[in-house]
Amino acid sequence: MDIPYDEMVPYQETMLEIDDDDDEGLAVVLIDGSRWLVDPAECTVVILWMPASAIRVAESPSGSWMPYELTNLDTGESALAILAPKNREDD
Repeated sequence: MDIPYDEMVPYQETMLEIDDDDDEGLAVVLIDGSRWLVDPAECTVVILWMPASAIRVAESPSGSWMPYELTNLDTGESALAILAPKNREDD
């Protein structure tokens, strides 16, 4: 059974990698290996984040349609996201 990301840590501050070739849209890959699919409306913000930026993952504000919010601690910008399912070949 997979543990929800927010039960592993209350928030995560880490570095990022932007994967704009992802078949499901724009993905943010954090140094811990987690992959996050970004709200399509916020891709233009996230695509400009620098790879060395520190990112905080936290629960999104109440009423948001995506369960998590990624915040760039360098710029203060944030984007809603979902945790992408693990690929079977990664297991």
